[in-house]
Amino acid sequence: MSAAMPTDRLNSQQTKFAELLAQGMGQADAYRIAYPGNYSARSAATKAHKLAKHPLIVGIPRARTAAVIRAVDNAVERYGVTADRVADAMARLAFTDLRQIVDVRTVNGKQQITVRDWAIVDDNAHAAISEVRRAPNGEVTVRLYNKLEALNSLARLKGWIADRPVDQRQLIALKIER
Repeated sequence: MSAAMPTDRLNSQQTKFAELLAQGMGQADAYRIAYPGNYSARSAATKAHKLAKHPLIVGIPRARTAAVIRAVDNAVERYGVTADRVADAMARLAFTDLRQIVDVRTVNGKQQITVRDWAIVDDNAHAAISEVRRAPNGEVTVRLYNKLEALNSLARLKGWIADRPVDQRQLIALKIER
């Protein structure tokens, strides 16, 4: 090991590089942030690849990734997360209609919207509410979670929508860069 990279301690730039890798950032991008400068793409990729082999840096992303995986697995087990429960939650968001939460009445030619008593609002509708806010003038705003996002997530979960495949030329470029 060279004297420029001690194996017992990382300097601040090396630490920043390792933290960015642990967050899932690509090596070249992490290098450019940790070591600001005017690097070509090739130069940054080469330097980042070399730095990523440092013994103290190699272990950091793997250790944090393993810790994150364990934490997620523990949460899944603790809360009983299953594909059925996730699909059910997404369906609640996707198929709840605002009319399940508010009533619209016409009084003297004007429409009035009133929020229903919470005791009679369906549990599924409660789960779809993202925000309830009362303005100083007494006006109440009710917002639901994004219906389109919930429908898209549900369709992806069911396999009805596939994410766009990556262009094969991009895959080759990524392999060369790494």
